[in-house]
Order: sequence, then C-alpha cells, then structure tokens
Amino acid sequence: MERRLLIIDDDIALGKLVQEFLNTEGWSCYWVDNGEEGYQEALALKPDVILLDLNLPGIGGMELCHRMKGDPRLSHIPVVMLTGAYKEVRDRVRGLERGADDYILKPFDLDILNARLNSICRVKGKVA
Repeated sequence: MERRLLIIDDDIALGKLVQEFLNTEGWSCYWVDNGEEGYQEALALKPDVILLDLNLPGIGGMELCHRMKGDPRLSHIPVVMLTGAYKEVRDRVRGLERGADDYILKPFDLDILNARLNSICRVKGKVA
C-alpha cells in the first residue's frame, strides 16, 4: 500500500534530504516550503501523514496544525511536528494540545523518523 507523506518545511536542504531518504523507504513524499501552500497541498493530496516544521513563513506550524485539525477534510490526518527551536517541554505539550500526533526535535536520525512515521501509520490502520 502506498504511503503518502507531505513535508512542510522551509529548510530546502532538510526537506530534500528527508524526501530522498523516505522515498527509498517506500514513501511517496511531497514537499512544500510554506504554511499556506502546505495547507492547500494537504487538501489536494490527502496524505497519510504530514511532517510539519514549526518555523514557517506566513502561517506558522502551530497555527497551521490547529487549522488543519479544525478542518473536517484534514482532521483525520496525523501531524508530526518537527522543530529545532521549540525544545522546551511546555512547547512540546502545546504542540500536542494543538493536535499534533507526535513531536520530533531537530537534529534527528532519519531511521528513527521513518520508524515513527511507520508507527503512526500502523496506529491509524495504514500498513507500513
């Protein structure tokens, strides 16, 4: 079963690295670099998981997560927040309260990221 991942991250190098790695791990990855485009791509693509950076131009990741989780067309899609800036426990709790299904701190290991995405798919009924 194809698994689609939408990466919303303004770090071009990181976005491409994650996309290339996860494509070799059986994911179909789509990448955009800002919040508004990410929202529109999520509506069009209906990915299995969204990997969402918090520091984005325009709509920030926290607000975008809240918006997607409030939209019945997107609310069922798991969101994994990704950040190098918001490392405090209260920030992580806030992200989870805003609807995130997981929260990963940068820097991270690509194999661990893949394992966590696969785990979310298993929990949501998508065979990984």
